[in-house]
Amino acid sequence: MEQEFDIPQSFLNYLPPGSPTHLKIFKSVPNIQGDAPLDPNAAGAFYVSARIQGTITLFDLITLSGFIGFDVGARESGSWGREHPDPLPRIAIGLH
Repeated sequence: MEQEFDIPQSFLNYLPPGSPTHLKIFKSVPNIQGDAPLDPNAAGAFYVSARIQGTITLFDLITLSGFIGFDVGARESGSWGREHPDPLPRIAIGLH
């Protein structure tokens, strides 16, 4: 199950150019790409998910581009925690 959400017109001026204006909200924590649930069979849960994209150039020599993602969700016990099985945030960096 997922819900579709259009960013309201009043917020569009605050988004960077090229940002998506239509979002899919999944019933449980999304995968690192944010395009599908991490576990399609998981029960629905309240969660917060963030994907931060950036680029940095070091010494005018090398440019690193990538993103980092964080997911925190409610567990059935009522406690909060990371939903990914690995203990560290996932980081993807591309060299250009």
